[in-house]
Amino acid sequence: MTQMLPYCLSSPPFMKPYAQNVAAVHDLKGVIDSMKAKGMNYLIYVHVLASKEGVLTGRLEDMENIYWNMVSAQLLKQAQGLDFVLNVPVQEYDLKSWDKARDLTQKGLEAGTPAFEKITSVLGL
Repeated sequence: MTQMLPYCLSSPPFMKPYAQNVAAVHDLKGVIDSMKAKGMNYLIYVHVLASKEGVLTGRLEDMENIYWNMVSAQLLKQAQGLDFVLNVPVQEYDLKSWDKARDLTQKGLEAGTPAFEKITSVLGL
């Protein structure tokens, strides 16, 4: 996962391309279709642009936040075909708060633990 992270982050104009690659942040449907075509049994989407309501809110003070709100809303509209969507609410953090990595990881753990229990229960694992 660490090796793939730079490919996921590159989204101009806010984050530079990585090795001539740009993340396709607007094309969740394409990723879903591709993974299903390759025979994936279950698709779990971790939505890290989420709030408790599903999309970012109250962070429209600059163009970058407006952009990420639009990306978040667009991604959720394309969620058909996913088996599970795990929303990780991070709205109280600036998306470039790299000094808050530990706090953001904790948010993921808090959202992931009950989701893991639900997913394993639903799948009978």
